[in-house]
Amino acid sequence: AIARFGNEAKRCLKMLDDQLQQTGGPYLLGKDVSIVDVSCFPYAASAYWACIDVSDMPQLQAWLKLLHERPSFKTGLSIPFARPAFFGPPWATEEEIQSELGVNAAQFSIPKQ
Repeated sequence: AIARFGNEAKRCLKMLDDQLQQTGGPYLLGKDVSIVDVSCFPYAASAYWACIDVSDMPQLQAWLKLLHERPSFKTGLSIPFARPAFFGPPWATEEEIQSELGVNAAQFSIPKQ
């Protein structure tokens, strides 16, 4: 079941990569950033945590980089506080990722009875 959902996530991310290629980018609908970019960004940017390799999706990688560098996205990603580890490398250091893993693991601990 996990492999099935991983394959589906990869397929969806490939659709975004293809869309960027079709429109000529740099955004999903063409030359201007839109709500479509804003709504698709979190899903695509979290591919790291889903263990989805996007190295074969150059348009998607360029789009993610572009959005990460936009001042408005930088501001939005810091509210209520910055969590760069959520996006994995290159936006987070290994130490930030390990710290995030520890915080997340603690949320799912089973209380002793």
